[in-house]
Amino acid sequence: MSDDSTKAGFFRSKRVFALCSLSVLAVVTLLVLFLLRGGTLGAKLTEIREKGLPTSPSELNDYYAVPAGVADRTDAWQKVFDLLENADLENRGQALPYIGNGPTPVPPPGEKWDQLALSRKFLVEHEQEIAAIHEAGAETGQIRFPLDFTLGNPLQFEISSRPRTIARLLSLDAHVSTHDGDSERTLNDIRSIFAISDALQGEVILVRHLLRNALHAMGISVLEEVFSHNDWTDEDLAALQESIRRADFRDELIFALHGERAISLKLIDMISFGPFRSSSKIELIRLTDRTVSGVEESWIAGIDRQKEIAAENTANRGKGMSWLKFQAVFALAPVYQQTVLSGARAVARQRCALVALAAKRHQLRHGRYPTSPQDIDKDLIGPGEQVEEILTDPFDGKPLRWISEDARLLVYSLGTDLKDDGGNTIDTDEASAPDVGFWIDK
Repeated sequence: MSDDSTKAGFFRSKRVFALCSLSVLAVVTLLVLFLLRGGTLGAKLTEIREKGLPTSPSELNDYYAVPAGVADRTDAWQKVFDLLENADLENRGQALPYIGNGPTPVPPPGEKWDQLALSRKFLVEHEQEIAAIHEAGAETGQIRFPLDFTLGNPLQFEISSRPRTIARLLSLDAHVSTHDGDSERTLNDIRSIFAISDALQGEVILVRHLLRNALHAMGISVLEEVFSHNDWTDEDLAALQESIRRADFRDELIFALHGERAISLKLIDMISFGPFRSSSKIELIRLTDRTVSGVEESWIAGIDRQKEIAAENTANRGKGMSWLKFQAVFALAPVYQQTVLSGARAVARQRCALVALAAKRHQLRHGRYPTSPQDIDKDLIGPGEQVEEILTDPFDGKPLRWISEDARLLVYSLGTDLKDDGGNTIDTDEASAPDVGFWIDK
């Protein structure tokens, strides 16, 4: 054998050995990193559990409970759900507003409403369901839906249609009652919308938490539509404020984020590539912690934190294999962002309604409308320690905006685009982000 052949074989052997060594080193390195990340993850999960927060589906089952001091209204509302199951409202009310595809907004009293007689007939036929809803909503409390998070069936986490059906039925009834001049029934309808919304205050999955926000928004929307056509007393207006004020959107969002994290940690086991599961879970925990800490500080900080996270995710998407590490964050971050924005909008809507109702109460007390939110008697706005916060726009920390015209008064917030649109609260297209506010006719 020639010297050249011997040398070639020698170098080939060295290259093979080197490649094998590098492969082994890479595997060992990955294994070490996997073990280190696993240890870090274990410590973080222990820390979460020590705070009484869930990290698994079984722990989430225990976390999802009616807390002490809150009335358990599960049985009361379940009776209503059972009635609605047999009522087939959606099919029978297809032509009606709110229930089906009937036109909205509903014309106010004094204007022709082509569907008034049909709506009235429909509601008479379902008086039993409406009476049951009013009875269930007479006492505030919380529902614990029969969910078992260990089953791993995503279908059971879908939004229940029954709470939304209740709100829609009450919305229609409120408009018919307003046309009929029955202010007491209208008041009961609207307060019952807030009651079914409050019943969802302890939901632990974000999509169900968003339904809570949506139902509260429906209550305020219907109230705004019928407000000036009902003869309500100061006591009635105070009762409406109480119903609106009960929602604590910040704490409820944080509660739901902790629940969403627990179910998402389990989902990572199902979708992530093995060696990257620990890293993915650590990044998910970090995402949730950053979101929670931002919202705890303020809605402004919470929104800013989501912008920072979105920018980081955009940068990380272009970093080679980072998508394996950040895939859970990439999937959940947009959901977190939209939920934080939903919470801020809900708070803005809540505060505007509270101040507008306080302005009306001020007018009943003094015979004139206030010249600004700061001119309103503070006891009419809310409990003393809450007044300053209620008067503040959650989107920029400045006082809520105010427009007083000869015939109307508007209290409004900037909304998610952080621009003053002059009190325009109407969506003009899908991309618009109008102001959030509450109009009343003087």
